[in-house]
Amino acid sequence: MIIRRLTLADYGPYAGEHSFELETIQNRPIILVGGRNGGGKTTLFESIPLCLYGYQYGRSGRRNYEERLRRLIHRYNDTRMEPSERRTSVQVTFQISSGGDLAEYVVRRSWRASKDGISEELDVKRRAGDKYESLDSVEQDQWQSFVNGLVPPGIADLFFFDGEKVTQMAEKGREHSAIRAAFNSLLGLETAERLREDLRTNLARNLTGDDRHIREDLDRLEGEKEQAERNATRTKDTRARKGAELDHIRNNIQGMEDKIEGLGGGYAKKRQDMRERLASREAEAAILSKRIGALCAAELPFGMIPRQVDEVLERMGADLIISQRATKTRLVADILQKVRDVAAARNIPDDTAGDILGAIRESAPPQDDMVEVLGFSTVQREKISGIAERSQTTTLEEAGAISGQYGLARREVERLRSMLESAPADDEIGPLVSEAARLHAEAGRLEAEIEHLDMEAARQETLIRHTNARIRDKLGSQYKNEKSGRMAKLTRAVDGALEKYASRLRAKKIGLLERYVREAAQTLLHKKNFIGDISIDPETFEAAVYDSDRNAIPRDTLSQGELQMMATSVLWGLARTSGRPLPFMIDTPLARLDAEHRSNLTERFFPLASHQILLFSTDTEIRADDYAQIRRYVSRAYTIRHDPDSASTIVRKGYFWDRSGDEIR
Repeated sequence: MIIRRLTLADYGPYAGEHSFELETIQNRPIILVGGRNGGGKTTLFESIPLCLYGYQYGRSGRRNYEERLRRLIHRYNDTRMEPSERRTSVQVTFQISSGGDLAEYVVRRSWRASKDGISEELDVKRRAGDKYESLDSVEQDQWQSFVNGLVPPGIADLFFFDGEKVTQMAEKGREHSAIRAAFNSLLGLETAERLREDLRTNLARNLTGDDRHIREDLDRLEGEKEQAERNATRTKDTRARKGAELDHIRNNIQGMEDKIEGLGGGYAKKRQDMRERLASREAEAAILSKRIGALCAAELPFGMIPRQVDEVLERMGADLIISQRATKTRLVADILQKVRDVAAARNIPDDTAGDILGAIRESAPPQDDMVEVLGFSTVQREKISGIAERSQTTTLEEAGAISGQYGLARREVERLRSMLESAPADDEIGPLVSEAARLHAEAGRLEAEIEHLDMEAARQETLIRHTNARIRDKLGSQYKNEKSGRMAKLTRAVDGALEKYASRLRAKKIGLLERYVREAAQTLLHKKNFIGDISIDPETFEAAVYDSDRNAIPRDTLSQGELQMMATSVLWGLARTSGRPLPFMIDTPLARLDAEHRSNLTERFFPLASHQILLFSTDTEIRADDYAQIRRYVSRAYTIRHDPDSASTIVRKGYFWDRSGDEIR
């Protein structure tokens, strides 16, 4: 795929129409877009996936999506045109291999706001000779599906990524979850999983008669799953809203810190960094404390008395045996009475009837005086067993992990408070510093909330997967109803075949992914022979790193820069594994990297990662010396800046500096 042109019309801070030519020259794959914070750089970065995928981009819910479109309608200073009369649009022209031929398409997404909501239109055309023609062979309501078929959204996530998100992924150690999602997407395993769910749903709908109790259990499990999915959606919507708030606050912080720095507030800035960390740690400690309290109010206390819990489980097992014996005794008694009645009605000789009754009595359980102690029902036994199991496994492990995190957070809080108390008071720039401190505290609070929401979303996804597994187990039960039995057997066979297909496909591709990630890491990390091998667990997708002697390298021994290089290697490896030649789009490409790792990215990654790389950077990320390194690989460059007089963004060709290193005004 080659993106040829991007055209914006009254989009965000871009007033009127702006067109960006994005074709590259051979051996010069980089398109460089520079802009300071608040100028519209990230808005421009997001315009291409927004144009291609619309509502599916960001996955934040329909209401949030429409609100986002409303915010992206440019607001002119004058009032000569009502907002409902303005139509905002984003248009992407690209070439892609289709059916063995190179085809060119234009995708244009436009929208208008009114009191009734957002009116959105999608237009897709294919080049035929010197003109573009609509897709007559595809119904208009299927155009979005057609675009998704050309560039699947799951695959595109590998190529449109934010450098800051790579940093967060490295810091929080969640590469394996990113690998799992992207790997399943590029292999098309999401479709197989949807098919498995459809099969289970169809089987559940056809259960009848003796299978009614199974249907009731399935209805309950499906209800639990739907509730978990609703909770997950609400959590993701909240996370998206908090993320937008955090981005806004960060922009305000950058402006405030620029003012402080201009007044010589270097130390003040350092002090505010400590305050932000303190606020973030305090919020983190508070959240962890609440989580510990929640565990204490749930299964955790049972984990503290394992002997007593085992005694209860043992008693429940004995009660179950007593209950089964009592049931069998009653059943035998009923049969004996029926035999006596039949023998009497048909004048069966007493000795014959006695033999029959004796044979039946032999099947009765031995008489004893044992009675149930606890008297729990089957549902109560299952619930108590589940609580006991969780209290001895996941709950104890989770409590231990959270307690350790809480201890670390509290120690960091005390250390930062001590450092701040020993710091000098604010000087004449106090008002600015105080406002910056307030913003940092708010950012820290939001970061802690977002991290908590990410963890909550992951927990809900785990619950959904666990419920799906319980549904599969329930459907795999042996049914008395012959039709349901045949259907269950067939469903299990198909489900097993799909699972085997997914397992084999993962195994086939996992080796290729390990190889590509290893090669990328060896290219990007500056230490010679530092990375000997990388292995990825095919089930958990957790990456393990080894040195040249096959010794495991613990994660906590890697520097921040090395962790970011590893996260970048994962994305690069996934992109190569996909086998699809798509462009890379990278926002904030050198976020928080040291000089040596910055140099590795500019020299080894940007020129090689793809045939077309769109970099969106500030002047503090790709600086004059970085630009000098990559200039020979740059086909085109643009600089965008906010013009306060027109309240819009101005675009010019060229980057911040000319060939001599002087800044272009």
